[in-house]
Order: sequence, then structure tokens, then C-alpha cells
Amino acid sequence: MKKLAIALLASTLMVACSDESQEDVKEETNEAVESMKDASSEAWKETKEATATAVDKTQELASDAADATKEAAQDVKEATVDAYDATKEEAQEMLDDAEQSLEEAKAESEKALAEAERELEEAKEELEQEAEGDH
Repeated sequence: MKKLAIALLASTLMVACSDESQEDVKEETNEAVESMKDASSEAWKETKEATATAVDKTQELASDAADATKEAAQDVKEATVDAYDATKEEAQEMLDDAEQSLEEAKAESEKALAEAERELEEAKEELEQEAEGDH
């Protein structure tokens, strides 16, 4: 932009023939230089604002990504806890079923043992009666 302003200034000076024209050219050149300064300042300001906006958006996206990661980790944790609880409950049910089956088998064994003892006692009595009848 500076080269353009210098070229404009040089061409304007070449055209100027009189002192009055040179004064007009000087004034126009100063106006052009001021206009270039204003344009550069405005461009710098806009660039700064755009950069600040980009930084803000990047920070916002990073924050959103961190939040999403945290939520996903929480979901995984909850799913793991749920799976653990379900497995624990199922294992407890299996243990309860096994204990109940053991109790039932024990009761049946005791009943069968009592029946066998009763039958043994009856057989013993029959043998004793037979033995008495033979004497």
C-alpha cells in the first residue's frame, strides 16, 4: 500500500507545474497518506478482532470437547457400574438358588436317612421276632 501511495505521489508531482499546483498535489498527497494510514489502522483493528473471535471460538470448541469427553466418561462409568450391579445380582441369585437346592437336598437326605433307619429298625425287630420264634 505504501508503494502505491509513493507512486501516486510521484506521478502527481510530475504533473504539477506551478507552485499552486504543487501545493494542491502536496495536500492531496497528505490526504492520500492519511487515508492509507486510516485504512491500515482499520485493517489492523479488524484483523485483531477476527483473531480474538477465532481464539474465543477455539476456546469454546475446546471447552465443548472437554465437556463431551467428561460426559462420555461419566456414561461409561455408569454403564460399568450398572453392568457390575447386574452381574452381582445375578451371582447372588445363583448363590441363593444353590443354597436352596442344598437345603432341599439336605432335607431329602435326612428324610431318606430317617426312612432307612425306620426300615432298618423294622427289619431288626422282624429278625428278633423270628429269632424268638425259633427258640
